[in-house]
Order: sequence, then C-alpha cells, then structure tokens
Amino acid sequence: MADSTRAMRRAIFDRDILPAFKNRLLTEVGPEDIRLLCAKVKDRGAPATAIHVRDIIKQVFAFAILHGEKVKNPADKVGPSSIAGAAILSTIWRENRNKRNRLVDNWIEMSRGLVGS
Repeated sequence: MADSTRAMRRAIFDRDILPAFKNRLLTEVGPEDIRLLCAKVKDRGAPATAIHVRDIIKQVFAFAILHGEKVKNPADKVGPSSIAGAAILSTIWRENRNKRNRLVDNWIEMSRGLVGS
C-alpha cells in the first residue's frame, strides 16, 4: 500500500471513525450506526470519504474476525450505493482506474506464471 493511501486512511480513521466509536464495543456497532456516520460525512460534502469510512470500518471488523472475535461485520449490510449515489460511485470508479489496471495486470502476470510452470 502506498504511503499516501495509508496516510489518507489513517486521517479518516482519526478524524471520523475513532471519535464516533472509540467508547463502543464491536458488538455495539451496527449497520445503522455506520450509515449514520457515513451520512454525516457525506452531508459535510465528502461522499467519497463516506465510502472510505465504510470500507475502513469493514476492514477493521474483518481483521477482528480473522483474529478470533465472534462478531458479525455490520459493514457487510451497508452497500456503497446506500451511501453515495450512482454519480459519485462512477466518479470513484474512474478515479481508481489506474489502480484497477495495475491489479488486473499483476493478476494476469501471476496467472501466466502459474500456467507456464
């Protein structure tokens, strides 16, 4: 992960997620809490950041589950389209085209290596 991506995610976590959930157990965070936080972020004019908020929360829960916590991931029930409309999702898709292309290229190279061996 690029340092700039890590810094952006950390800033979102520190600014938006931690203040909202720092005094709550994982079991006390539900899909509606995530929707409300994302709506708050979106309402301040940052719909792309709202989607990042949801994605980071989803990753936090996935990490906890991977390490043995017996919780369900509430972010699984919060789709990106419920946070931002189709226009912003389309914009995010276009903005991340280079990252997607690199991912696909890496996957193709890896697949060729597996097939060739």
